[in-house]
Amino acid sequence: NEDYYIIGRHQAKEWLADEVFNVIETIKEYEQSNFGEIYTDFSDPERVVNMYAYIVGEELVADYLNES
Repeated sequence: NEDYYIIGRHQAKEWLADEVFNVIETIKEYEQSNFGEIYTDFSDPERVVNMYAYIVGEELVADYLNES
């Protein structure tokens, strides 16, 4: 949680590709559920990708811990 998954606007746009709206929806749901409001700047692809990576990582860790 100390470094970004993707650095660079161009790389982030390529990574998002056709899934951009699904990724944004996931972030909106997560932030609304956890913080009561949306904080991510959706005009910045790099922030979108990195927030999504954070959310997915958190879910993977939670799933792993729940299996133990």
